[in-house]
Amino acid sequence: MGGRAKIEYASAHDPVKLFYVRGFDECVVRFTTDIPYLSNWGQALLLGPGSILDAHTEHERISKSELERAVNLYVDLALRL
Repeated sequence: MGGRAKIEYASAHDPVKLFYVRGFDECVVRFTTDIPYLSNWGQALLLGPGSILDAHTEHERISKSELERAVNLYVDLALRL
């Protein structure tokens, strides 16, 4: 960049290990989350409808069917916990 740009990190964290609930799909992703700032609230779960590839982008979207599926997902999670 030859001094024409500056990179500023607003936040940086080590990888976060999240709480796991048996019976739910899990995966490793290389994206950031607010979870490191919520550590005083107990064990963290990261779960939601839609694609992580769309989350918090200008193309973020969730279909009605994904929202309906999410309701069932959250009910299932509450029952298992």
